Amino acid sequence: MNRYEKILGKQRLIHDQDAFSARHPPMPPEKRAKLFAPFDALTGYSEALREQEIVYQERAELGEAKQQELDDKLQRLWQLYQARKRCDKWAFEPPAVTITYFEEAPEQGGRGLYRTASGAVVRLDLTHRFLRLQTGGGTLRIELHDIYDYSGDALCEESSLYRDKRSDDTGI
Repeated sequence: MNRYEKILGKQRLIHDQDAFSARHPPMPPEKRAKLFAPFDALTGYSEALREQEIVYQERAELGEAKQQELDDKLQRLWQLYQARKRCDKWAFEPPAVTITYFEEAPEQGGRGLYRTASGAVVRLDLTHRFLRLQTGGGTLRIELHDIYDYSGDALCEESSLYRDKRSDDTGI
């Protein structure tokens, strides 16, 4: 039996009403936990290491078919935006979408990360070429040329239904 095994089996000393307990009252468990909290000796070092783990990518060039598909989806979103804006429904029922977009890292010289965000489209501006997405963490502005992928099946179905209904009404 080594010396640590002897210590392991011993009971904690209890000081009842003696001079030691008067000078050193027992510490509450909440404060004891702080004694053993991790200490970051090099402030910012762990953050710098995490940044080194991030793999930045070049912006992918979209093929003509993929670009056409994105343009069609954004066109359907624009049509829905205009239809709802005319009947004052946009503020109450913004369409929910999931967008994958390229976010350029300023210090990386044109390289960046692809991020995916889900939320409600609260504004679509074709003049300035951006859309505003309301996510759980706040509002996100995404430039249209940064969008890599876009999904919102209910939105696409609803806009195509609207377009089909309008074409039936006009005979086009």
